[in-house]
Amino acid sequence: MTTILGPGEGDRFGIGADRVTVKGVADLDGVGFALIDYSAAPGVPGPPLHVHDAIDEAWYLLEGELDIQVGDQRRRVSAGSFLLGVISLLLRC
Repeated sequence: MTTILGPGEGDRFGIGADRVTVKGVADLDGVGFALIDYSAAPGVPGPPLHVHDAIDEAWYLLEGELDIQVGDQRRRVSAGSFLLGVISLLLRC
């Protein structure tokens, strides 16, 4: 399956003041993948500390800054930063 989307295209919805665009989702032999364009509102806290039981989560920050917590470690990252949260890792972004 091939998906080609232009800027602003995809399944769009909001989470509070944040804006989400799902660009693509695939399930290949039980291995899932999704690419999501997530625009967080400045100064609004993201989701609470949580664990993903079935998926890994990767983030690449395009602009601005983001406060993250991985386990007990807290850090502020800026544009160009990458984060890979593997299954069962305690994470807050």
